[in-house]
Amino acid sequence: PMDFYLAVLDANALDKALLLAQQLREAGKRGEVSFSAKSLKSQMRQASRLGASKCLILGGNELAMGMITIKDMQSGEQDTVPLRELAASV
Repeated sequence: PMDFYLAVLDANALDKALLLAQQLREAGKRGEVSFSAKSLKSQMRQASRLGASKCLILGGNELAMGMITIKDMQSGEQDTVPLRELAASV
């Protein structure tokens, strides 16, 4: 099973997303990053297909605020946390 799928909503957020994914992997988490800024709906479907337990959502707004949205794929609950707390939240 995959711990996370990182959905990127904005091309400007891709560099940061790749960095975050690397940090999560170094912390022992397994996951993938979306390399195309497709619609959030299609990225969520992909996260579901891959069996990710959490979908991390990073777009321009989140990036500007230094935050990331975490959606629990089982419960559907969603929370926005500071980027620096990401590893502890996944």
